[in-house]
Amino acid sequence: MAYHRSMTKDSGLVRALGTVVTLGRRVAFAEGRLTNSNGDLLASATSSLIVLAF
Repeated sequence: MAYHRSMTKDSGLVRALGTVVTLGRRVAFAEGRLTNSNGDLLASATSSLIVLAF
């Protein structure tokens, strides 16, 4: 997780967006972004995940 800007009461509406960047048979890569009402990036994160099928 990386914090880019402070989130305050003046940030306005905050939007969270999660995206699967790559989806394979066994591994997936995802990213998340948190932006304020002006479109400024507040925080971002990336993840690698193991895909399990039951």
